[in-house]
Amino acid sequence: MPKTKIIKVKQVNLKAPGPIRILCGSVAAYWLSGIINPGFVAIAVMLLLFFPVFFLDFLFPQPPSKPLEAQNETEEIIEEEPLE
Repeated sequence: MPKTKIIKVKQVNLKAPGPIRILCGSVAAYWLSGIINPGFVAIAVMLLLFFPVFFLDFLFPQPPSKPLEAQNETEEIIEEEPLE
């Protein structure tokens, strides 16, 4: 009898940062650019460009997608009983 391997997938829900945290991080990066390194301006701009993405995700939430193994639930394993 062939052995079947069962893979259990643990679903992890990640919480995205809120819009206020993104704006504060961007302001902090811009502030650090004047003190430490001007390269922090690029980080501040990238954080500001991510703001609409997280804001739209907040407005239009979608359920997380199923793992690939769970999408193929139509296939069933049928074991045949031996003939006596």
